[in-house]
Amino acid sequence: MSQVASPAGLVQPYRTIVKVLAVACALFVIVSGIRGTIFPYLHRAVFLGFILPIVFLKYPMNRRRKTPKTRPTVLDIVLSLIALSAVVIAWVNIDRILWRTPFLDRVFPIDIYMGVALILCVLEACRRVLGWALVIITAVFLAYALFGRNLPGMFAHAGVSYRRLIEYLVLMYDGLFSSITGIGSTFLFAFIAFGTILSLTGLSDAIFTIAKSVTRNAIGAPAKIAVIASGLMASISGSSIANVATTGAITIPMMKRAGFRSHEAAAFETAASAGGQIMPPIMGSGVFIMAELTGIPLIRLLGLSVLPALLYYLSVYVFVNNRSLLRHSMGELKDEPQEAPPSILEVVKKKGLLFVPIIFLLVMMLRGFSPYLSASLSIILLLIATSIQKANRMTIKQIISALEKATYAALTVSAIIACAAIVVGVIFQTGFVIIASSAILRLSQGNLVLMIILTIAMSYVVGMALPITVSYIIISILGVPAFVELGVPLIAAHMAIFWFSQDSTITPPVCMTAFIAADLAEAPRYKTGFTALMFAKGLYIIPFLFIFSGLLTDSFLVRITDSVIIGLGLIGTAIAFDGFWKKPLNVVLRVLAAAGAILLYYAATRQVLAGDGLLMLGAGVLILGFILFRDRIFPSRKPAQ
Repeated sequence: MSQVASPAGLVQPYRTIVKVLAVACALFVIVSGIRGTIFPYLHRAVFLGFILPIVFLKYPMNRRRKTPKTRPTVLDIVLSLIALSAVVIAWVNIDRILWRTPFLDRVFPIDIYMGVALILCVLEACRRVLGWALVIITAVFLAYALFGRNLPGMFAHAGVSYRRLIEYLVLMYDGLFSSITGIGSTFLFAFIAFGTILSLTGLSDAIFTIAKSVTRNAIGAPAKIAVIASGLMASISGSSIANVATTGAITIPMMKRAGFRSHEAAAFETAASAGGQIMPPIMGSGVFIMAELTGIPLIRLLGLSVLPALLYYLSVYVFVNNRSLLRHSMGELKDEPQEAPPSILEVVKKKGLLFVPIIFLLVMMLRGFSPYLSASLSIILLLIATSIQKANRMTIKQIISALEKATYAALTVSAIIACAAIVVGVIFQTGFVIIASSAILRLSQGNLVLMIILTIAMSYVVGMALPITVSYIIISILGVPAFVELGVPLIAAHMAIFWFSQDSTITPPVCMTAFIAADLAEAPRYKTGFTALMFAKGLYIIPFLFIFSGLLTDSFLVRITDSVIIGLGLIGTAIAFDGFWKKPLNVVLRVLAAAGAILLYYAATRQVLAGDGLLMLGAGVLILGFILFRDRIFPSRKPAQ
């Protein structure tokens, strides 16, 4: 999810026009979710008819300009009208488009105009909100569709004429108006709107207060507040960048005042905020795409994501606890007197009603209702909940402003998804998905570990230029068939790639979440990134175990058992990397901690209660237990008085 933008710099009447379009877009999506959508094709076209003009009017053509945009240029207005006219053409010709026979019925000149106009407008909108990276990739794929027949070897395809390309991408459900764009125009937008409105109600303050109450008087309390608050905020924001920008603005100065080094404070917040797209119930847009690509119900994906997300935050918390104890032992942490925060009961009394829509959302999906209907009704319930208590009450003007901001929050991801839909359409039309999967299998030589390493490298490189959602879409479409070919369950392959796609936000040299945290802490950017990389090790270890263990695919009892074993392994990993547990560890103990962690990870991939799995589990527990409780096993003797 993107950061919420505002058209406050626009002069009248453009400011009002953009505001009306934004509010109308939010109402269109929410009401459609409750009453039911019109034809999917038309619904997606109307959605683009709202999104594209807003982008052209609000975002400057030159993304490098530092001054706010005050008025659209003539080109902005022309592009807005072209986008609207293309949508109107689709509306007028909807019966013919819906009932035509693909590749047999004639493609009219007006269809070519509509298709070219929409594709160019989507590319330009994506360039304005994101930059050139995805636009260039999309252009390369379009060129591959038109001229790929001339390529040598296995990368050549049968050839696609420009009329066939336009027909496939614009007049059918396989390109611009595919289910990927459908996700962006339905429940993804509704979830973003729900999270945005929820954040405007002051629930984040309640979450922060709860975190302070839980960690009060603990050593390194500000850092632990950052982990707990960011984890709770992640469950409603679905964005690592939004998470670090909101909680980090409060927690990073607190950590610095307590005595943590600036790059450590920024790295703590970065690692904690990186869970923004893996923590249910409001995960990043990638999980909605995953539900569509796999055919697995969204509520099941959210349920399967709970234990891995908790494991990730456990690993971060152990790093934070170790580093806090280390700094405290060195006398660097200050024992600042903390004001007693309000009790959790008092917070629940003031803000408890705001949790009701979240519970309602989960119950609705558990009962089998669609995510779109569930999220749309939850938004209505949230607005009702805010009106009951005076402290939370929103005026009509504030509700309109909330709907407006909800659309702005969805602008970036909507433009990106529309552009990604074009890429996916070309991949399937040309058969490139089969070509790429074959190439991956050939490079890995059928070795699953090597294939995982190739996937990590691919996600890292692609993630340097593209946002997480697009990285996941492209890599999963190209890589999942190869994983499935080697016997990996579909859900495990998708979830592993989804987690690997998160690394770009914290891994140098391009790590926007780490950069934002570093700027807030006034710390070196790359030092922050590499430190966060160590604290967020779970983001790399856990996806490996998706593939080799039963963490996602076995019974609930097996998943719980594997989670406990993996959790112990993550504790061992943190100890080995940090070299500290209650006091500094020597090299031998650090190596032992690493060995114990590896044994535990290996045990999680086997039948734990039989054979070598039980042996590895026992050895790993003994080694880790020795390190954790060595002071009790070998108590140090005090010198005689």
